[in-house]
Amino acid sequence: MECAAGADAGLAFAEDAESAEAGGRPERAIVDWILPALALCLLLDAIVQLTFARVVVGHIEHRPRLRAVRLPADPDAETFAVPTPDGVELAGSILRSRTRPAQGVIVYCHEFGGDRWSFQNFLDAEATDGFDVVAFDFRNHGRSGAREDCGAGPWMTDREIVDAVTVVDFAARRPEWRGLPIVLAGASRGANVALAAAAERPGIAGAIGIGAFSTHDLAMAHFVRGIRRCAAWVLVVPRWHIRSTLELGVLWSAWRASARFVRLEPRLRARRGRPTLLLAGGEDGLIPAETTSRLAATAGDSARLVTIPGGRHNHEREADPARFDAEMSEFLDQTLMAFRDAPAARREISHTQFEGAPTASAA
Repeated sequence: MECAAGADAGLAFAEDAESAEAGGRPERAIVDWILPALALCLLLDAIVQLTFARVVVGHIEHRPRLRAVRLPADPDAETFAVPTPDGVELAGSILRSRTRPAQGVIVYCHEFGGDRWSFQNFLDAEATDGFDVVAFDFRNHGRSGAREDCGAGPWMTDREIVDAVTVVDFAARRPEWRGLPIVLAGASRGANVALAAAAERPGIAGAIGIGAFSTHDLAMAHFVRGIRRCAAWVLVVPRWHIRSTLELGVLWSAWRASARFVRLEPRLRARRGRPTLLLAGGEDGLIPAETTSRLAATAGDSARLVTIPGGRHNHEREADPARFDAEMSEFLDQTLMAFRDAPAARREISHTQFEGAPTASAA
């Protein structure tokens, strides 16, 4: 009897196990089907991302049709040359203020494709009276040194910040300017460099960006505009996914150029509380107004955004010279007063090390 009962129990257990195994087969089949399908989707997504990222690379490396206006050299300018930490010799000029002695210094960063003399398009002698102007040529521009591994492009990289900081330090060491406020100013890509370099040296009294833009925001705006024109159906994809493709393309382009594209926004946040002026053109066909507005919001309450009606990119002053010069003059006066009222520690041209900040080996 006991043996029979044991046999019946064993048979029942075997039947239960077989039934459970049969019931689990569909679940395993589903799992076995889902995993390869998921892997295939990820592979297809990677292929699509790389394909569109290649398009982004072409956009990032495309040079705009804008041609910088070439202006003659000022015969009254004093020339100088200063080496960067990574061995590029920068050529520059000093334009003395009509009022002597100078009350401050403006370091000017020119636009992509231009040279130091383009300051004459933006810095009127009367509007900037009281400030000596120090203008220089970025590497691979004008009379500055060129390096084959430093291809010039319209987007700000760590190399341009190295150049600007080098000239700021040169100005800070000059005996006649010791203790005077230094203002960084620039146009287009040079505006981005001026704003970013000002954060590298907290003692910078003020920063002026003419036609400044966020590299990633502007690239995203043009990327989406191109998609809408050529393949609008792609816009059903979530924007975060499109932005991730853009980021991949930016990293790819930076790798190809052995450079690093610098984000402006963290540096603007670092300068909150310090005078910043953003001048934009009301008819700027390259930079959407919302992009500039976001930069101003990022810079905080100490930043002022002024839009010049009718102004085009790199031609903001031409639309209304009187308004442009008045805004510039007022900002410089306010910066000068703020500098004089600031504690000594805030007037020191000291170094701030950002994550991935430019160094002698940056290029």
